[in-house]
Amino acid sequence: MFCFEEYPDLLPIRLRSHLSKLRLCSIKLAIETGRYGNNAIDRNRHFCSLCGLPEIEDVYHCVIVCPAYDHLRKMYLKHVYYVRPSVYKFVELTKSDSKLEILKLATYIVNAIQLRKLLLNKYCITTDCIFNSLLHMTVV
Repeated sequence: MFCFEEYPDLLPIRLRSHLSKLRLCSIKLAIETGRYGNNAIDRNRHFCSLCGLPEIEDVYHCVIVCPAYDHLRKMYLKHVYYVRPSVYKFVELTKSDSKLEILKLATYIVNAIQLRKLLLNKYCITTDCIFNSLLHMTVV
């Protein structure tokens, strides 16, 4: 059943748009960017380019799991969400009714997106380069 979400009324426009992107899974992570264009690859190969873990870079990974964002996670999220992480805890976080928790989550997302861009540019890692190298990998 559809219902009105309160988070749009709780946040300034800038943060609201980032939280909406999170909830709509429209943040430019490998899970999204790898599914279209000339460099489209199988879903199970959309790995995180920041942490090196063999995990798909999706919203859950970005917010709860990826070690590249540990310091941001500790600053903005309650430890209950990322210590022994689970999808259940992630959903609970994204559906929180707490204005402060939603504000901190949105701020986390803004900072995580900026950090991701910075790290990808710093190490000259582009999703095109990653996808091309994945496409040409040989499986041993």
